[in-house]
Amino acid sequence: MIRRSLLAATALVAALTLSSCATFTSHQNVASVNGAELTRDEFSSMLESELGQTLLNSAPVDGFIDGTSARSLLGAWISINAITQAGIGAEVDQAEVEQALTEEFGPSWTAAPRVVQDLAVHNAIIGQLLADGAVTSEDLQAVVSDADATVDSRYGWWDRETFTVQPLG
Repeated sequence: MIRRSLLAATALVAALTLSSCATFTSHQNVASVNGAELTRDEFSSMLESELGQTLLNSAPVDGFIDGTSARSLLGAWISINAITQAGIGAEVDQAEVEQALTEEFGPSWTAAPRVVQDLAVHNAIIGQLLADGAVTSEDLQAVVSDADATVDSRYGWWDRETFTVQPLG
């Protein structure tokens, strides 16, 4: 009887802990930041695209991308969206950046889903702003730290101190 009660209590604590890690009412979203949502379908298309794999520097093994790479992509999506939503880089001509990336990546760019292309464009803009000294790492860290980010617990949890998605456990 004590063993059964302990098991039930442990299961309840575990369920409460996991439910506090994510606030999604629908499991269709992998992550959100300041109201912008990344759906499971979008995330899958990012991981499956050649451009996404090139940007991650990770190829599937037996049809799967490793968890560390997937969480890295989620962390990048959250950070870049938070920075973009804050208006950083809004003055940069995105079409010009996209044209340069089209030339750089060729067919893999054209075949990539829009969500991956947008991520690459904004990442390039942020990188250039950093290189030009128009923004500092500290500025970007402050914006990302203040973002309201959530990750579905099946994928991990958002660590606002390290700006990464961490695995549960």
